Amino acid sequence: ALEAVRSKLTDHTPLGYSSAGQVVEIDGPELPFTLGQRVACMGTGFANHAEFIAVPKNLAVPVPENVSLEEAAFGAIGCIALQGIRRLELSPGERIGVIGLGLIGQVCVRLLAAMGYQTYGLDLSRPRAQKASEVPGVSAWATDALDSVDYLRQLTDGEMLDGVVVCAAAKSSVPINLAFDLCRQRGRVSVVGDVGLDLERPKMYRKE
Repeated sequence: ALEAVRSKLTDHTPLGYSSAGQVVEIDGPELPFTLGQRVACMGTGFANHAEFIAVPKNLAVPVPENVSLEEAAFGAIGCIALQGIRRLELSPGERIGVIGLGLIGQVCVRLLAAMGYQTYGLDLSRPRAQKASEVPGVSAWATDALDSVDYLRQLTDGEMLDGVVVCAAAKSSVPINLAFDLCRQRGRVSVVGDVGLDLERPKMYRKE
């Protein structure tokens, strides 16, 4: 067991799962790409942060001319955020919260604002909350600055949120249980972050 651990520690592990670049080689004439074409790639073990990568055709897509490779490299990050939003099964005009304003959370609030939803962001970090609040249509704050439940109740005239996307990364179960507190009756919660899941059942069942 000791040797197995030592061997693992000395291994070189590829980093990243979202990247973009130009096609330099194609393995087969049937593939839908051309040499020099700009593509965005995603997938753990494939779309690594490296000078050269080999990617299956289903994990690469052409990049439109008006999109830079720097922007396209965020493709997988955008997909994660968008999937978290999709799972809420939203209706137009709903109020949506995002708990955790790291990289995925920042993308998430921007997507929600672009879709026209009333968006609220929460994070332990004041700089992250400030960054999110700079997006038009987004209200964001640091959770240590005020009581988030009372503050949101004021902002929404007591109606609270229709849905919450949890993008936080924490061993604690505080983020997921806070999401229940922020929701209206029969609100929805989607978890895309890595948080503790010691769920407080009374909070869930009280909101059905």
